[in-house]
Amino acid sequence: MRPAVQRGLAVLADARKPLDDRARQVLFGTAQAAKP
Repeated sequence: MRPAVQRGLAVLADARKPLDDRARQVLFGTAQAAKP
């Protein structure tokens, strides 16, 4: 896993909020999220 992704997941874990569309787009990118 990329360091930037680990930091993003850590921030989300600290906030204890569910992934919203914006966070998912930032973390995984639209291309990856669109893959089946």
